[in-house]
Amino acid sequence: MATNSLDLLRPHTGLPADVIPLQYHVPMLLDQHRMDSFQQAIADAVRPGMHVLDLGAGTGVLSFFAAQQGARVTAVEREPIVLAAARSALANAGGRRIRLVHADAREFVPDDPVDVVVCEMMHVGQLRERQMEVIEGFKRRYSARFQGSPLPRFMPEACVQAVQPVQQDFTFHGYAVAAPSSSTRSRLRTAPSSSPRPRCTNSSSTTTPSRTPARPIWSSPPIGPAGSTRSGSSRRTSSSRRSPGPVWSG
Repeated sequence: MATNSLDLLRPHTGLPADVIPLQYHVPMLLDQHRMDSFQQAIADAVRPGMHVLDLGAGTGVLSFFAAQQGARVTAVEREPIVLAAARSALANAGGRRIRLVHADAREFVPDDPVDVVVCEMMHVGQLRERQMEVIEGFKRRYSARFQGSPLPRFMPEACVQAVQPVQQDFTFHGYAVAAPSSSTRSRLRTAPSSSPRPRCTNSSSTTTPSRTPARPIWSSPPIGPAGSTRSGSSRRTSSSRRSPGPVWSG
């Protein structure tokens, strides 16, 4: 279904996985491991004079990385508030090589062939986001528009999922009941995992970043009689095994 210009002027109100609001971009920009990995992967793959397409460009930082390598960049973003932030940021960064396009990445087709497509819409392990839908749809539209031309290179190129069981003891003073409360869940929190990291498998050097282990959240010291704190004691959460989350590569 085509998106008309009136729809593009309105903030997205559909499924939350379709568009990432501006405030959600801040943790991604603060994730040094993610930023370093994408910057290195783009530097490995992009050469001066290439045409790079950034689908779902967000704040434009990945487009900026590609422009730093001397590429001509077409950055596509649908969300008007995020687009405005990208336009302002790129103007301050001198992004003269970058052309911002207000369009839906699920429908966009470039006017001329591209060498590299950057598309980073991953946040919950391909369960809800539109990463695969956008890439597959783009491949069909691109092949129909530029018949006989090879497909461009895609970054990231793949996603590797990993799952680890987590054990929780639901025994309370000798009484076992599988009924975790909100306080139990809060004690089981781990530090936020880092965002997807790309890997360029076709370049001469690859970016294969290691994963920082999750850090356990420690509970408050136990409270003794009459509300006093037992000195010199602290408790760790009852779950000693942590899930490392999905491991990403490209």
